[in-house]
Amino acid sequence: MRIHQAQSLLHSQLQQHDQCLTAQIQCNVSGLLAYYVPDAVIADSLFSQLFAGIAAITKRFIVEVVRAPKRSFAVMNPALVGDPLVVEWLAIGTHESPFLDVRGNGQQYTPCAA
Repeated sequence: MRIHQAQSLLHSQLQQHDQCLTAQIQCNVSGLLAYYVPDAVIADSLFSQLFAGIAAITKRFIVEVVRAPKRSFAVMNPALVGDPLVVEWLAIGTHESPFLDVRGNGQQYTPCAA
């Protein structure tokens, strides 16, 4: 029974994660934020700091959309670690303006993070 519950929870969280990624790709800020509770925390391995709360998450998302507006994501190795969903992903996009301390150069990028 526990394995079935864990698989069901993973499936449910992956569906929500896919909807969240769709909102990101469509640059839909309100759609993206609908998936976060007010005190949500994002730990992104591309950054040294956590993004805590809707204001910080919104700011990060808007900066990312402006810097790399044409992007997509490939989800790899999703796993439940306790309750949170941990996802390794590969982003593919065009670096239009400064982001992650790198000047925009119009080149394609493919960072991988978890």
